[in-house]
Amino acid sequence: MHALMLTLYQEDCCNIAVSEKSDMDVNILTVDFHDNYEILYSIFSGDVFRDDLIERMRKTGIWDITITSKTKYELGVIYKMRPTYAWKAVVKSGGRVIPPIIISNGVERWIVLVPDKHSRNTVIENLEISSNTYVEKVKEIEVDSLIKIFANIDIVSKFAESLEKLTEIQLKTLKQAYSGGYYEVPRKCSLFELAKLNGISKNAFLKRLRGAEKKIIGSLFQ
Repeated sequence: MHALMLTLYQEDCCNIAVSEKSDMDVNILTVDFHDNYEILYSIFSGDVFRDDLIERMRKTGIWDITITSKTKYELGVIYKMRPTYAWKAVVKSGGRVIPPIIISNGVERWIVLVPDKHSRNTVIENLEISSNTYVEKVKEIEVDSLIKIFANIDIVSKFAESLEKLTEIQLKTLKQAYSGGYYEVPRKCSLFELAKLNGISKNAFLKRLRGAEKKIIGSLFQ
């Protein structure tokens, strides 16, 4: 078994086309591959005003779009799209792309599993001959290291789910506390300063913060 980490750009990828039109990252959590289409569940982060995002997705050829979760800064979306040349090339070569797939700054980061060295070479060769695909970087990953990564995926998934449960005010409160340096040692800001920034009392801000922290910690230990 061989594992590769690929950094690539795909001109025929709808997800990249959507993310490039605005300041947005895409985290693809699941992909259900069929012969002529894929069903994806993704988290879009950044400029995610709902109507604009759906319109952009449809214009790139994405269909059957369903919004599953929504905050001020993130949208969870299930949708269908045509598989790219690169995805089909990996599958045809006996490989498998392992989510999550990260799309940021116009490029995708894939983890690909292949059964043997021959399949590894075939995957890379097939990607390099495509006019729609540019492979920026190929890195071999030790299988033991990959196992450690997957051992933590459940924790990461639970953390992502807990963020979706936060209210907009709780999410804003956490971000202000983090960016202000409240969680650093020593602290760079006080509860009083954060409360003053929001025009509320110190106890009111602390209540918001503890409520957000409780949701996250509770999700991790369920």
